[in-house]
Amino acid sequence: MTQDKKELIAILKVNGFKLQDLPDELKDDLEIVSAALSSNGANMLYASEKLKDDKNLALFAVKNNSSALMYVSPRLKDDEDVVREAVRKDGRKLKYASQRLKKNKEFAILAVKNCGEALEYVDVTLRKDKDVLMEAVKEDCWSLIHAKEVLGDLDYKDIILVALRQSSKIYLYLNGPLKEDPDVTEFAKLQEKFELEREETEKRNIEAREEARVEQEKTSAREKVKSNLEKEKAIQVLRYNGLALKDFASLNDDEDVVREAVKSNGRALEFASERLKGDENIASLAISEDVRAFDFVSPSLKADPRFLKKYNYFKEADDRKYTEMPPLPKENSPMSAFIGEYQEADLDKFIDGLNSKQTNHL
Repeated sequence: MTQDKKELIAILKVNGFKLQDLPDELKDDLEIVSAALSSNGANMLYASEKLKDDKNLALFAVKNNSSALMYVSPRLKDDEDVVREAVRKDGRKLKYASQRLKKNKEFAILAVKNCGEALEYVDVTLRKDKDVLMEAVKEDCWSLIHAKEVLGDLDYKDIILVALRQSSKIYLYLNGPLKEDPDVTEFAKLQEKFELEREETEKRNIEAREEARVEQEKTSAREKVKSNLEKEKAIQVLRYNGLALKDFASLNDDEDVVREAVKSNGRALEFASERLKGDENIASLAISEDVRAFDFVSPSLKADPRFLKKYNYFKEADDRKYTEMPPLPKENSPMSAFIGEYQEADLDKFIDGLNSKQTNHL
């Protein structure tokens, strides 16, 4: 196999529809056509007449898409294996079978069991067959419209009762003795009553589901409003006292609330959710306000080199804040005099002197 052919087969496996654009000689190539059919069996339409008569290829096609039966050769439309495979997948494909197989009771039953509508394509000689008709009606009561000649025949009473069990409206299409039969009439009335009750019950159920949905939406809206009010209240409190976050446990996973808390007091991170303790932005804000908040940062974030770099920066700034002494008072200032006295006397005498000065001043 040439490289070009391999590439063509790969394309056809994805889009077999392109088979129609190929030269006739390629439409007669088994490998190429098989690739197209693997994409969609209905591409049998574009195969050569020779390959449309290939049974194995036809079986492959109808297994992929039962509609391929439309395009196989007349000989294969009369082939029981090919037609059986198509009809088993979709009973309506009996339409494309040979007249001989449409008259075959086995194939008629196979078709209507799959789809009651297939009764339309069964030969007229079998549409009155009770076995065929019963299987069709079991699958779809409305298949009876393809056997109108039996709608007034009492011989088909059992079949009509089966149809009425699916829909009381079938009674409207009956005529003659069947429509006048007491059993049929009574059963149709009972079925109609049952259907009306079922419809009413379903209507009530639909209304109840709709009411429940509307009520749920109202409840959700109320809860959302309540939640928003609680959140606003929490934010107002936390702006002045971040540690109050412990009293708003239901909001400890809300980023807006926790952010407001740690801006006010970094140690409020202790009361945040585990998720937010591991949030780099929240944690960074907390340690910038109070480096001691580092104790409450999640272990995974503590191990993050980038976050540690931030922590070390804030810690160094905090250390400088407490280690750098303020400048000494200027000489001859009142404070300088007090300090001098304090340096020259013991603490008790200094305090007594300070009290004496205050008394004299008064």
